[in-house]
Amino acid sequence: MAVKVREKEHARFADSIGYIFSLNVKQKECIIDEIFQKQPELLFECLGLHYLDVPEVRMEYVLNLLLIFYDYFSDRGKIKLPKVTKKMVKDARHNLIAMRQLMDKEGQETGLPLFRKAVEAYPEIEAMAFFVGYMNENGFFSLSRENKYCLRVGKVILDCFAKINKGKG
Repeated sequence: MAVKVREKEHARFADSIGYIFSLNVKQKECIIDEIFQKQPELLFECLGLHYLDVPEVRMEYVLNLLLIFYDYFSDRGKIKLPKVTKKMVKDARHNLIAMRQLMDKEGQETGLPLFRKAVEAYPEIEAMAFFVGYMNENGFFSLSRENKYCLRVGKVILDCFAKINKGKG
């Protein structure tokens, strides 16, 4: 039974990815307007990249992540999600900092297996796998300053969606 549920979630996530990438700019703007109404903190998190001098081209990748996660977690608008709060965003940022500090403290030999376990235990494994693959495929793991900002924002968005999704189903 668990395998069937996992397959269904995987198919739903793949559908969200295909759907968002099939949209034109105007259609994406409509969804972004909806996100502004329903999840403004997550949109503000993305738009804040502009003030960190992240080029628009890189910001677009993060906005696509937001669109995909929003579509997936809201089941294309059929599910009313709780609103992400400023505190949730702040907590997600602090979790990232704590993870980075642990990795620095433990070193690669111990830190990477800990990171791998955290990824494998992530409550939204399909979304996490997509996040890591998408960011890697698009060159975000070459750790320039802009890429680090984009990775942080993308992970904060994912963590906030995972948190509000816990109680939905």
